[in-house]
Amino acid sequence: MRRATQIAIGIVAAAGLWVLSGQLTGQGKNTDAAPDEVTSGAGEAIPDEQRPRVRITESTAISHSQEFTVFGRSEADRVVDIRSETSGRIVNIFVEKGMAVDTGTELVRLAMDDRQSKLTETRAQVDYRKIAFDAAQSLAKKKFSAEVTVAGDLAALETAKAALQAIRLDIARTHISVPFSGIIEESPVEIGDLVQIGDKIAQLVDLDPITISVEVSEKQISAIRIGQQSHIQFASGIIRAGAITYVSRSASNDTRTFRVEIEVPNIDHDIPQGLTAEVTLLTGSVLAHLISPAVLTLSDEGQLGVKIINDEDHVIFMPIVIVAETEEGIWVDGLDPTVRLITVGQEFVQDGQLVDAVMSEGF
Repeated sequence: MRRATQIAIGIVAAAGLWVLSGQLTGQGKNTDAAPDEVTSGAGEAIPDEQRPRVRITESTAISHSQEFTVFGRSEADRVVDIRSETSGRIVNIFVEKGMAVDTGTELVRLAMDDRQSKLTETRAQVDYRKIAFDAAQSLAKKKFSAEVTVAGDLAALETAKAALQAIRLDIARTHISVPFSGIIEESPVEIGDLVQIGDKIAQLVDLDPITISVEVSEKQISAIRIGQQSHIQFASGIIRAGAITYVSRSASNDTRTFRVEIEVPNIDHDIPQGLTAEVTLLTGSVLAHLISPAVLTLSDEGQLGVKIINDEDHVIFMPIVIVAETEEGIWVDGLDPTVRLITVGQEFVQDGQLVDAVMSEGF
């Protein structure tokens, strides 16, 4: 049982004895005397000694940072499977699993095979087709060649150029490099492996920045905004700050919660993917009252709230919203800036009941 709950039960028990003592002390008095009388809401005069006694304190709202604590997990900013764009035999591997790499780092190299000879051949074809096209143009200007011949030679030249570009691209693809900086998470290939187009060469994980994903409830989502700050404590003990970069506008069909993402710098890659995180979302400031959990009560409908006293000493039940829970107490919203809060005896009086209120300090 939580300590706050144990304290609350003890206070309620003490309150019952205190309220009863106030009523019992009046039983031995002469009721024929002329005590001060007040009128209840129903118009019935109630002597002071017959009113239930409660203890109250004056509570004033102050500005408090509104925050929610939720749990989530770390996720890589990007996870990409690097695949071969050409076929060939692996002749070199330049990285190992777990290695940090920069953009453009070469992972593996494939054998050239006959690509170099094809490059030489297509270059010669381009040179030949260029000479043929130039000759056709010269003859056409002198009316010794038809325009269709010139067009054919031009088409042949462009085809040769395209073939040259294709072989150059194929050669470039034998050098397989990383598209961005990250960590090599997987490297399933070995020297001598024959790979085809689409075969997986490595998995690259981008951990800087790292993303923390959490789920927030329907009651919390209205207070969440992109750009708000948050404090994150990871299961490993690392503590970081981050900013909200994404707020889902669609609730999960299964949990009715909304996904929120926080971006956290991770330059040293010391926060791995999949780490549990306790996230405190700072959603702004609100005027709130700091109260003890022992003063909380429930309405007849089961709504959480507190009981206060108005200027005529009548009990009023006030529903509240818990803003935050701290070691000092709980912060609640939903009350006027200043209220007379019942701290002892709230469970023994009803909404609208006239009471004997005794002012005290604190809880």
